[in-house]
Amino acid sequence: MTHLLDQHCPVVQVRHKVKQTTPWYDANCRAARRRVRAAERRFRRTRVEADRRAWEDKVKAMRMLYEKKNSNYWRDEIAASKGNTRRLFDTLGEVSRDETGGHTADDFASFFEDKVDGVQASTACFDTHLRRSTQSHANAGRLDCCNRRGDPKTDQFCSE
Repeated sequence: MTHLLDQHCPVVQVRHKVKQTTPWYDANCRAARRRVRAAERRFRRTRVEADRRAWEDKVKAMRMLYEKKNSNYWRDEIAASKGNTRRLFDTLGEVSRDETGGHTADDFASFFEDKVDGVQASTACFDTHLRRSTQSHANAGRLDCCNRRGDPKTDQFCSE
């Protein structure tokens, strides 16, 4: 029997990353979450408008509770570090801790510089300052912005 199980359902190793829980998320938050999920299940089962409204009200109440808990927790943490600047900066470091992989300001700056360079390179067929044509009164509203003709998209853009 174990041979069949091993053959059809082999044992696999699963990695579980332990995520630090939000410090302010407590039993009240879990209970609010359960109430919301119960209201959602009731609405999905009955499809009654009153159940939908009850579900929405519970979601709003849960979000307000989350905001209140979060705000109170960090307010208390900051107040507890009154007079101790080292603890205050450690607390603020917890709030602003980067959990996305440690990107720095220089990483973001170089990303956006590369992005802008790419956009400028891809639009090099257009003049950099989009000047208005002043050749005739009929062309007064037309943008004379194309360096290259012959491409249907470019011709369409320039004729508009």
